[in-house]
Amino acid sequence: MESTEIFSFSKARNISEILNATFAFIRQEFVPLGKSVLLILGPFILVLALVNYYFFDGFLSFAQTQEFSPGFIILYFLILIVGFVLFTIVVSLINSYVLMYIEEDESRFSSAGVFNKSIKNFWKVAKVNLLLFVLAMLAYIILIIAGVLIGILASVTSSTAVFLPFVIIMLFMIPFAYYFIALSFIYIVTLHENLSFMAAMKRSIKLIREYWWFTFGLYFLTAIIIMVLQIIFLIPNWIVSYTLFFNQMDGQLAGEVNPFMGFMMAFSTLSYFLHSIYFVTIAIHYFSQREKKEATGLAQKIDDLEIDPVTE
Repeated sequence: MESTEIFSFSKARNISEILNATFAFIRQEFVPLGKSVLLILGPFILVLALVNYYFFDGFLSFAQTQEFSPGFIILYFLILIVGFVLFTIVVSLINSYVLMYIEEDESRFSSAGVFNKSIKNFWKVAKVNLLLFVLAMLAYIILIIAGVLIGILASVTSSTAVFLPFVIIMLFMIPFAYYFIALSFIYIVTLHENLSFMAAMKRSIKLIREYWWFTFGLYFLTAIIIMVLQIIFLIPNWIVSYTLFFNQMDGQLAGEVNPFMGFMMAFSTLSYFLHSIYFVTIAIHYFSQREKKEATGLAQKIDDLEIDPVTE
């Protein structure tokens, strides 16, 4: 039987090589990784799809009656909770599988083995997500306070007040965009190097330093690829949306197509499966950056030669 070539993570790559490596790894591990993604993420995506279905139905009812129901509010918070859990599991699962592959852990061929590893790392990823959320809220509060102070100062001259919204938005967006990219390694660093939250933040920023625009370009191209693939799941939504719009133009009640429209909204939730591509790309980029800055792969090869020298 023909042996499968071992995929090398410890290799310095440019943008095109990282993208090619992403799909090469997914293609090579499609069966075991795909099975784990389907069996582990599938139930959570199904729950989110059902919640989206009933939430959309409730939204249309609100649009007609202008009355909020307690169930509608509950569904809204349920979407947030399930979405948080689903995102955390996606991050944990993909990174756990990558690390199992690097460690040559054959339990990755079993969905149960991947599930156990993912659950073990789930709480680490959840902790990172919660701490990132807290930091974002603190930054937002500081921004609001700064905006109020700027507003007080700007009230002296009405001409300055015109630019106040733009200044406030830029004060938030510029650092947010920078750290969104600079902290993209925080999950893989936390799991692979077993670092604390603050140490993982510093480590991620260090690895991406001097490569911020490189990383931005890589993620931008990855996002475009994912968006193109997501069209498959969005086309039914577009068709039904236009149908709903023209039916309303003809005076037909929106409630007549609510169930089908809700089903299409639920169907679009399946695009969450494609998010796996993004985290595989991040993992490959992380090991590429380690190789560029620290030559970890080369050092490991030298150590292997010293431990197991070639004899004639």
